[in-house]
Amino acid sequence: MKKVFLISSLALLGLLSACGGGGENAGDASEFSVTPSEWTWTYSNESCSSSVQESIVVIINGGQAPFKIVSSIPSRLQVDRSEASGKDPSFRVTHLGGCVDTATISVVDYHSKLVTMEFTAEYEEPSQ
Repeated sequence: MKKVFLISSLALLGLLSACGGGGENAGDASEFSVTPSEWTWTYSNESCSSSVQESIVVIINGGQAPFKIVSSIPSRLQVDRSEASGKDPSFRVTHLGGCVDTATISVVDYHSKLVTMEFTAEYEEPSQ
């Protein structure tokens, strides 16, 4: 009986190792997106800046970790990490000031699938 249990346990261990483990997945690899997929900061001054740096948290949905994260304009939009993984992968984007017509944050998963998020920082003249 012990031999049967040992052989069964070893077979199960081999199957789990071959498929990458038996734990929870970070997401469905066929579905891949970020939330939110676009964001706009609106400022009442022409320099599109404030005394407090504005930031948001972006959630990665689906795909396969690890995820590479890159800002198209790092001098204006800073990401708090260049890679994310784990059960609930996310990252923070901080606007460092200055008007931005459209900037992109690219997220690439393990299988080289790409999703992007668009950011805008704009001046809006106060209504009178």
